[in-house]
Amino acid sequence: MYSREQRELAVERFFASGKSLKGVVDELGYPTRQCLHDWVRADPRHVPPASHAEPYPFDVRMRAVGLMRSGVPARDVAERLGVSGLSSVYAWAEAYWRGGAAALSGTGGVVRMIALA
Repeated sequence: MYSREQRELAVERFFASGKSLKGVVDELGYPTRQCLHDWVRADPRHVPPASHAEPYPFDVRMRAVGLMRSGVPARDVAERLGVSGLSSVYAWAEAYWRGGAAALSGTGGVVRMIALA
């Protein structure tokens, strides 16, 4: 078991130094990489990798397809809608071309209807 001070020092060293988990563990001599990994993930400064980001909402995907269909270049579409990569814009356009709006719904081909109150 490590003290709160040891934990705080290790996590602070990780964020301040820019070193890898292994680099911090090698420098301090404790804890294990997995333990430090868990501490870092629990810290509010931790930003999850992009691969774990939430998917873009259906309306954003549909707007992207609409802009692409009207001739707006994919780079401009991504910039306008705040989409981080061109590959998503191209994939949405391809999916729409192959399967229509249902292909973009993310619900296994079933488009959800939203009631406006």
